[in-house]
Amino acid sequence: MQKRNYLPGLPLPRGYIKRPRLQEILARSLENTVTTVSAPPGYGKTTLVSAYVQKLSVTLVWHNFSDLDNETSHFWRSLARAARKEFTVMAEVMERQEFPESAAAMSEFLQELESQEEFLGKEHRVVMVFDNFELIKNQQVLDFLNLMQSLNQVYHSLSVHVIMISNEGIMNISVQPLHLLYESTHKYRSLNTVDLAFTEEEVQHLFRIYGKELASEDLQDVMETMEGWPLVVHAYAALGEDEREVIFQNTFNMMSANYYGNYEPAIQTLLIKLSGFKAFNLEIILKLLSNHGSEKTSEITRQLATNPFIEVSVRDQSFRFVKPYHHFLSSKFLLLDEKKQSETMDILGDYLFDYTDMRMVIELYIKANHYDGITRCLTMLSPYNLGIPYTQRILKYLQSLGEDLTKTNPWIRFFTGQEYFKYNRVEQAVTLIAELVAELEENQEENQRILGECYLLQAIMSLRQEEIFDLSLLEKAVKSLPGGSILTNQQSYLVNENEIFFLPADGSKNAEEMAAYFYQFIELFSQVSNGCLSGFDYLFDAQRYLGLCNYEKAEFRANQAIFKATLSHQHDIVINAYNVLINAAFGRGENKGIRKYLQSLDAYCEENDTEKFRDLRDVLAASYSFYINERDGIAQWIREADLHRYYNEKRSFVGKNILVCAMCAYQEENYSLFSALVDEIDELLSQRSIWTLNVDRHLLHGLDYLQQEEPEKASAAFVKAYQLVRRENLFYPLMRYGGYLTPLLNLVKEKQLEEIDYQWLGELERLCNLHSKNLRLIRAEYGNVKKGYTQSATKLTPREMQVLKLLAGGLSRSDIAFNLGVSISGVQKFLSNIYAKLGAKNSADAVSIAHSRQII
Repeated sequence: MQKRNYLPGLPLPRGYIKRPRLQEILARSLENTVTTVSAPPGYGKTTLVSAYVQKLSVTLVWHNFSDLDNETSHFWRSLARAARKEFTVMAEVMERQEFPESAAAMSEFLQELESQEEFLGKEHRVVMVFDNFELIKNQQVLDFLNLMQSLNQVYHSLSVHVIMISNEGIMNISVQPLHLLYESTHKYRSLNTVDLAFTEEEVQHLFRIYGKELASEDLQDVMETMEGWPLVVHAYAALGEDEREVIFQNTFNMMSANYYGNYEPAIQTLLIKLSGFKAFNLEIILKLLSNHGSEKTSEITRQLATNPFIEVSVRDQSFRFVKPYHHFLSSKFLLLDEKKQSETMDILGDYLFDYTDMRMVIELYIKANHYDGITRCLTMLSPYNLGIPYTQRILKYLQSLGEDLTKTNPWIRFFTGQEYFKYNRVEQAVTLIAELVAELEENQEENQRILGECYLLQAIMSLRQEEIFDLSLLEKAVKSLPGGSILTNQQSYLVNENEIFFLPADGSKNAEEMAAYFYQFIELFSQVSNGCLSGFDYLFDAQRYLGLCNYEKAEFRANQAIFKATLSHQHDIVINAYNVLINAAFGRGENKGIRKYLQSLDAYCEENDTEKFRDLRDVLAASYSFYINERDGIAQWIREADLHRYYNEKRSFVGKNILVCAMCAYQEENYSLFSALVDEIDELLSQRSIWTLNVDRHLLHGLDYLQQEEPEKASAAFVKAYQLVRRENLFYPLMRYGGYLTPLLNLVKEKQLEEIDYQWLGELERLCNLHSKNLRLIRAEYGNVKKGYTQSATKLTPREMQVLKLLAGGLSRSDIAFNLGVSISGVQKFLSNIYAKLGAKNSADAVSIAHSRQII
């Protein structure tokens, strides 16, 4: 196989991945005149076309080009040999003639071919496949191939479809680029590198062939680094993580030899410079080639367009590197001399948010010690726009600059303050930004923009600390940031797993005043934040009404929050608003409402990219599972109280996750773990304020002390929780504990404490009892529904069970049809029956339901 010459160090595939989506494209392509399949080695081009044409009931001519085919007589003889296998008539005509070097000779050849007895009065369908097409440079051979594709227009007895397979983009079939020629004169279809790359489903299927299962983060890593390059993914699946460097070294060697080293120095330099961009256009190419003439620039651009590792968008007139090639080129950036590096850096700075990968640009700036570039980035982005490794790289670089530079550049200190805040070092962040503001205010006119950013950051930090921020300073920030703020990606560190409702510790505002304050706060904040925190104010109010057990108003505000936050893709706010709706339905005892909102939440998460909020959904699902006594709905990490995974990456919003782990331990009567987790909540709350969690921790302490038979401490703990909610009549934070709260209530009633309003306590007890009654009804109904699910599952026929299991194994409909020996329409009929019996919306939903009900 030719790919062995390109990637000799990689093993050949052990298994074959069926790719029905590509087979379908090829099937549709028969309606056209030409199909081109162009991609680098190892993308399965020949394998794909070979598997497809073997199924066709047509005459096949398959010719593998070599360099010798650039000599016309050799090409003619070798093509005749290829035709003799199935297209004998054409082979015999070719053997009687010489290569047609003129238009007249070509016409004579075609007329003789059509006049053969086999073609008289009937259509003859032929598929001609030319592999290794990139090797043909001889224009006479290219002209002949072009004329062969014209047969359909001139000779009605011959229907010829040409498939060209190439390791390069095909631009030389005529004097015009192929895509222009065939869009105007023929029907044309193309498959390129992006089309041939494995999808996530195909990568996972491949690893299963090797007896492995990729976790979601590992799958994302494979797609990010290899972008579905089939042979490389095969090698990684076969050899494993230990041989990853060997795999990449082999691919880099191949790229160096065939898609870099074969170019002239001017193109090599251009490719390296372009590696700073995630995409680029002709304008960028012209800037980087400013020292070259227009003719040379056009030739270089044409060569770029034939590189199969460069995706060309004709419509947008833009280019994009395939990721493995991008990594290869960027590794060579430091090979440029200092002047070329600096020129490239300056041009990169002009396109920071249009065509560049900010992370890669920062990496290049640091490697090249380009201080101006780094500081320019600091004025345009926040640590929240970057991953942990990149912010740490920036900080390390900034620290190496020395105190003189870091003290004189306020943007460095501002970035450092954001970084402290991001990793929950709130006190350090508050102190650093306060000192910076004091210095900047001495010359407000000169420092207007960064001062506005500092005020905005102080406002955001006040939310984290559950403190009231001076809105006049927020107004100043709005005025000084007419173009918006770089702090536009903070929302997930303010909402996420903890409720946002709070009351100020000094009692300066009641719940209604706090809601009004937040409507003003978000109105100002939204003017500079490009939609960040959209719906935050409505969510705050929804959680306030839920606390008051005013379910109708809570639902109204939650729906407003969902509508507003959905428009600006504030997924954490949407998810938390649905949580309000679901809890309100539990409070009312409305099983129908619970199911409705859970389905809506599932649909929202399925339609949007909410993967980074997976743990938030786990936390919420666990709390619902506690209500219905359904252990299956609780994630494994919650059952095991595996919280270490949080503190490195999500230190900013831990809290409720500890609470659900504690409640899980309490339900399972693991009181030692429960007690340890309550202590962990204490430690967390000593570092930051979380008002609702503070209520919870006092109640948990009360339950803990009851287990330890310390009634005095238990009642004192309850009083602390009571004092936080009594002033505002916030029943729900206590009521939601239902029957768990009964022993504490009985204890407090016996003691007749002066601090307690027993009329209010009586109302709380009534609500707790009502809540417990509602939960019993919900559990009973859930039990009946679950029983019905089991009965409906037993109605699945044996063949439907087979289809469901194959579907759960990751197989596509065409794969299932192949495995069961039925048609695709037959599989669809089975799936329709399965969906109806399980009440599923789609295949993913059917598999999820089947697992949750233990059908498979």
